[in-house]
Amino acid sequence: MRPPRGAPRTQKRPRPLGAVFSGPNTLKMALAAALEPEAVWATAPVLARFAPAARGAPNDRSERRDGRRHGEPSNRPRRGTNDRAPAKGRTGASGQDGDDAALRACLTRVKTPSTSAELAARIGHEQHQGLVFQLSALPELSFEALGAGQEPRLVVALDQIQDPHNLGAIARSAWAFGADALLVTRDHQAPLSDTAMRASAGALLRLPVVEVTNLAQSLVALKDRDFWALGLSAQGQPLRAAEKLRSAPRRVLVVGNEGQGLRPLTAARVDMSIALPMVRPIDSLNASVAAACALFWLADTREADAALHQTSAR
Repeated sequence: MRPPRGAPRTQKRPRPLGAVFSGPNTLKMALAAALEPEAVWATAPVLARFAPAARGAPNDRSERRDGRRHGEPSNRPRRGTNDRAPAKGRTGASGQDGDDAALRACLTRVKTPSTSAELAARIGHEQHQGLVFQLSALPELSFEALGAGQEPRLVVALDQIQDPHNLGAIARSAWAFGADALLVTRDHQAPLSDTAMRASAGALLRLPVVEVTNLAQSLVALKDRDFWALGLSAQGQPLRAAEKLRSAPRRVLVVGNEGQGLRPLTAARVDMSIALPMVRPIDSLNASVAAACALFWLADTREADAALHQTSAR
């Protein structure tokens, strides 16, 4: 156990996390994570495709050139497709598989279709795929809850990650390798946007997120609660030098900015900087790739190994 370092610092509870997201797949991720959207907006073509009952009375634009109405099946092959059936367990491009039942039920709440311009105005860009929805809050923890009990044992802290794709990919790896929370800063950080959500494959809808104002001070507070902080750095020590910290009951992995790495003040607050061993010399790895490698090294994979063994034995 870490020797006591005084009374733990306290921080204000972060504001509730919630935002507007877009796209059918992102909404399906939210529904799969048992998160019910507060509001849903969709264009008429999306409603016709996923929830024909919600499109209302047909209008003069609903008739297609081939005599079909929007949402009706066609016998002609779609451009760019082939005769291969969708892989088992995956949702086809038509959006009519059984996996879309929850999405169709959610879209029946939309009584009046929105225009594409109206959806773009809600999210600030045009990449909405005809569907926008609002979540009241994402899974979250207060900073005070970290280390209050037996959990969490593994926290991933991000030091100003700028690319939402990296944010999502790190969250995906964190969820896969057993992290209990994601610690992010309120400022100078990629937003929890629909881009990050899709890159996380829904992990950001399941992994609790903690927002803090000052990461360096937060690391000090976590160390007061018996967490050991490991920072990823190209100039760090080899992983074997941190073998004892690997099995510590409480650990926080700090991932630095894509270009600058860990800020000096953040680097000064970690217990040890670690570097991934590489066979051939290269400047650095992508931030999300490096985080995934380190998380695999930190993870207790015994349960995963047991589950894999049971699956392969069937």
